[in-house]
Amino acid sequence: MSWIMQAQAVFPFFTGDPSDVWTNRFHFEVADDMADPASVAVFITDALKTFYTTIYPSASDRANYVAWGLAVVKCYDQRDVVPRPLYEIPLSASPLTSSATSTIPTEVAVVASWRAQQVPGIRYQSMYNRIYLGGLIAAQMQPSSASAYPTILNTFAATICGAMSDLQAYTTDGFQWVQVGKGLGGPQTYRPIIGGFVDNSPDTQRRRSVEASSRTLWTV
Repeated sequence: MSWIMQAQAVFPFFTGDPSDVWTNRFHFEVADDMADPASVAVFITDALKTFYTTIYPSASDRANYVAWGLAVVKCYDQRDVVPRPLYEIPLSASPLTSSATSTIPTEVAVVASWRAQQVPGIRYQSMYNRIYLGGLIAAQMQPSSASAYPTILNTFAATICGAMSDLQAYTTDGFQWVQVGKGLGGPQTYRPIIGGFVDNSPDTQRRRSVEASSRTLWTV
């Protein structure tokens, strides 16, 4: 019987503070003959490495406050009882550096969504998952004008969609990316992904921005 591996990609910032990170969570259905979760974690990390290097291919595509060389993927076998053993693998998304300066706040992100086929009796919200892709730079944004807000570049959105399509199609090593949501009766259910989308409107990650390094006062 197949089983599920949860994978969390973690991108720390230069501070080393555990709260200064951006994270994305994925779930993968693993073939029953793939018995060793440690090996599966390595294969999944390789697939996610391709995913992220497609979206952020070079140091100049990556905000320089993100410590790409310290990025990891944390994997958990969902068959294990909580607290589950951790299989942590360095992402090693070459190059291991980032060089682009950014004026975009750290909590601003692109929302990348995916969905499963609608099921009668289950709310459509349970058919969708999303991740927030952070570390944005100006080259990934369309500037504002007198009649338009600043938005995500359509070419960057298309690159993200291509990376998601490739990740969904990857089955070489005996696993496949799946959607997770509530099933009939409430328990979590894992379903095949049938597509997704990236809106051009930026959003914010559910975290506070980095700690202030200075404070400017005014008095009366």
